[in-house]
Amino acid sequence: MKSIYTAGPLPFASKEFVVTLPEKDDHEDSSAAAAGSKRSICMRVICVPRNREFKVTLKLSSKPDLYQLQQFLQSQQHESPQEETQVLDVALRAAPPEKYSSFATELGQKGGDLGEGQEYWRGFSQSQFGLSLNIDVSARAIYEPIMVTEFVKKLLSDRQLSRPLPDRDRLKEKKPLKGVQVSLSYEEHTSYEVTGVSVEPQSKLKFTHERYSIGLRDVAMPALQSGRDSKPAYLPMELCTIGSGKRYSRLNERQATALLRATSQSPGDRERSIYQESFLNLDGFHLVSVSVHMVKHNGHNKDELIQREFGMNIREDMTLVNARVLWPPLLKYHHSGREKSENPLMGQWNMINKVWYWLMLDFWAYVDFSLLDQSFNFRFCEDSVSLWNSKGVYFHPQPLLPHQSAHPGKIERVLGDIHKMSSKQLEEVGQKGRHLQLLIIILPDVTGSYEKMIKRFWESELGVVSQCCQPIAASRLSKQYLENLSLEINVKFGGRNTVAIRRRIPLVSDFPTIIFAVDVIHPQQQSVVASIDWPQIIQDLYSVNQDPNNGLVGGGMIREHFRAFRQETGRKPERIILYIDRVSEDQFCQVLLHEMDNYFFRISKFFNTFVTTLPACQSLREGYLPPLTFVVAQTGKSGNFQPFCHPREFNFYLNSHARTNMPVHHHVMYDENKFSPHCLQVGTNNICYNRRKCTRVNIIAYFYLVNQVCSIYICLPYEKNNIKN
Repeated sequence: MKSIYTAGPLPFASKEFVVTLPEKDDHEDSSAAAAGSKRSICMRVICVPRNREFKVTLKLSSKPDLYQLQQFLQSQQHESPQEETQVLDVALRAAPPEKYSSFATELGQKGGDLGEGQEYWRGFSQSQFGLSLNIDVSARAIYEPIMVTEFVKKLLSDRQLSRPLPDRDRLKEKKPLKGVQVSLSYEEHTSYEVTGVSVEPQSKLKFTHERYSIGLRDVAMPALQSGRDSKPAYLPMELCTIGSGKRYSRLNERQATALLRATSQSPGDRERSIYQESFLNLDGFHLVSVSVHMVKHNGHNKDELIQREFGMNIREDMTLVNARVLWPPLLKYHHSGREKSENPLMGQWNMINKVWYWLMLDFWAYVDFSLLDQSFNFRFCEDSVSLWNSKGVYFHPQPLLPHQSAHPGKIERVLGDIHKMSSKQLEEVGQKGRHLQLLIIILPDVTGSYEKMIKRFWESELGVVSQCCQPIAASRLSKQYLENLSLEINVKFGGRNTVAIRRRIPLVSDFPTIIFAVDVIHPQQQSVVASIDWPQIIQDLYSVNQDPNNGLVGGGMIREHFRAFRQETGRKPERIILYIDRVSEDQFCQVLLHEMDNYFFRISKFFNTFVTTLPACQSLREGYLPPLTFVVAQTGKSGNFQPFCHPREFNFYLNSHARTNMPVHHHVMYDENKFSPHCLQVGTNNICYNRRKCTRVNIIAYFYLVNQVCSIYICLPYEKNNIKN
């Protein structure tokens, strides 16, 4: 069942059509060619095209009425007409595919090299929100159209192909090549999909020499596998070329950083890129670079479908949106530092001459699974301890155990030995019953789920805190990277990196307030984070529930957070502010009607039973229900600015620090606290400054933590269905 929109009524309400389509000619069948004659290079299976008939029925479903849209724009209607705006979106999306391609032609604009056989191409993206058309520049990672042997050399850092590949390099080569379309150098108009890489080298594959009467140079290399595993066809790498325009989605950290740096633009540069973009056009046999106005080049107002049929006109200039700059809060650091406070400028600040709130670690150890140089291990520990001590995170000068290096295949055994040796060492120095406080781990320099395995074994089973480091970032010994590590380590042990001055947070400065952040990364994983140290809102309590039938938050999660808030502050919360992420606009009514009732029920049930069971909370009267403000934060929508907010409801867009083309849409679903727009906007912006690992974020800090809780939950054994701080 598909929906089709027309600009006007059809002369019928329902009609059936018979459509005849000729079947395309089959390409070369690789398995049949593999069983072909030894004398022939290939054998083509020729099939007689057959016509296929389809019965298509067009039936009138509904008639969208633009009157509803006009009433909504005039604030005469509360609900946004979804069907009418969908018609506009479908009509606008129909025009670009007729003029452009989705990064799949040789005429795309190459942007630059990403390394390891990938490059990126530039283009533009188009989306529609209500009556606003969003056009933005974009970039995608693409395979370089080069020989497979050249791709392997770049992937394996110019490794000599005359020697056999070890299993580690063969697996590293197989992952990016799987699913790629390749063509043989002497066969035109034929492509093969790579399904794997052979285990045996080409010299042991007799089929290769029997089929191809070409002398192969790199006989020690494995061959590409195509077709089914039961009857594969093998293709020599040195005869295969990667097809042009194949999108690459498995970027590693190095490539993702290169793509981000290459495409990050200031607002002015991004505006110029949209107004004046370069395209490659064919002029005879030459490629000519032409700079055009992207919006004018799209020609929406001249398009017959958009302008004549649907009667839509699009202004070619950008829309000006009224905005205001929110002043950041004043940040306070420890008094022992040279600078005791910081006033952020343009959403960012540095950590120079500042000290965190005190943390002392006496027993720590270090292990390296990346097999880096031994001298690096000593430099990393020495530089890290020196910098961390200067920031208030005090480490013992020497680790409890000597520095260790081990192979990635022995992770669990090495971690178990470290735990046993550390406990024995502590007993020898008179610290019986104590355990290792922190283990610093340099991860292996290969892709895989090593960090998840380490977290599961070391933290879940052995119960010791770990700090994992990427080998590429750690090997640079960057001062900024080491400072970020100190921020993370300090928080893991209950330390505080900074404190916002209380008078600058209007949401929580006057009444005891508990702030919740809720995120659902999977239907069976609901994560909740709450602030429990009013009025500073730095310390958090988090939990994960695996019961999708208990509503928005369930399984005693609310009870744990309220108990922790009362124990920490000695007072009951008089306000509740709840932020929720990953809720689309079509789910707003469902959240408001169903989840809100369930949420109120849990709070009232908690207070009714909590009074009779804990003497310390006798002051909580029966039926107590603090006022609630329910805010939905929509993230990840590129350029989702509107010339106006909702004409009747309470919503706003916030650019809090980074990426001006990625604003966060905050929609207030329910507000019993009667916050003014200024109070809620300033308070939400100030909460963004509580991020613990870095200084620049674009959503409130609790969402980063709630996502991290879900990620940790995935690493733990399945039977452990709750996480508590």
